[in-house]
Amino acid sequence: MMTLKMDIEQHISQYKEQYWQFTDDGFSSILLESFSPNLDTKVIASTSVFPELVKLSDGSYHLIWDMKYWHFYDIYMRYAAFFLRGDLDEKKDAVSLCQYNIRNMIFEFLVCTMGEYPLVSYCIARDVLCGNPSYNEMHDDAICKRFTSKELTGKPMQSRMFVLTHEVYHHEFKNNQTLFNEDISTIKQILHHVYKDKIEVTFAFFTEEAKAILYDAIQSVLNDTSPVLLEEIVCSYRAFIQLYFMNKKDSDDTDGFILRDLIETIRITLQFHSSLSLVHEIWDSSIRAFESVTNGKNVEEIGDWHNKEKSLAMRKFFVRSEIVYLIIVFHSITALSYFM
Repeated sequence: MMTLKMDIEQHISQYKEQYWQFTDDGFSSILLESFSPNLDTKVIASTSVFPELVKLSDGSYHLIWDMKYWHFYDIYMRYAAFFLRGDLDEKKDAVSLCQYNIRNMIFEFLVCTMGEYPLVSYCIARDVLCGNPSYNEMHDDAICKRFTSKELTGKPMQSRMFVLTHEVYHHEFKNNQTLFNEDISTIKQILHHVYKDKIEVTFAFFTEEAKAILYDAIQSVLNDTSPVLLEEIVCSYRAFIQLYFMNKKDSDDTDGFILRDLIETIRITLQFHSSLSLVHEIWDSSIRAFESVTNGKNVEEIGDWHNKEKSLAMRKFFVRSEIVYLIIVFHSITALSYFM
């Protein structure tokens, strides 16, 4: 037992040293200096692994920009690019390598975020990652290169811009919500149209249960009973609009290509964030349920609570990303019909 405790302490020390080192990814610092001048911002690498807006004790807000999050995201985006290809049947080996790398990325993420549960973090690192994460080397083709480009209009930069402007708009929304009244009106018009006519442009292949969850969430936004969800949607919508005009200014591509490219980028960004958030929530609730059982609480009651926790987490992240994507798609359909 003593050996295991020493091993765990050594593991935590090793991972903290590894993940708390600052590594500039080449453009995050430039982004933050250019687009968040009115917001106190700290660029860090840590084990929190999520960009987030934190309210300080004096009432001000501080933006945490975690470089480890973007390290994981770049891994995810590079390999997710392969799954957007039309010839996956001919790339079975590459798909298998992609799946292995994404799986390792998720478990490495859990090693970082399970710092509150050092034994769990240690066991994942030891038994799943065999001490350290390893990724299969892969060669980018022409399609995947646009997913690794560090140009201003490249997908990694677009994703960072979207997340950064989203968080900055959270800051503005909390300070003066009335500035977003026009955006709220536009969003509600779109959602009313979707809800009234049961339009299924983005989720035609969802299960009936998933559709019901989405329609219930849409109705809650229309009835002003989900202010947190509305804020998330508004900030994402405004970030998308700003990003579109920034890309339009810096790109020679057509309006249609810019919109379609942005939609694809934002879809990947939303899926990545929702997936990691969901993985973290489910593992965290699972561990808390186990701790409650070991402390002598009723197993059946804990099981019911745990299932509700997982269901709420799945609904929260699923609904948020799907409605944001729905709003962006409908806005873009209108814009594209105007440009054509």
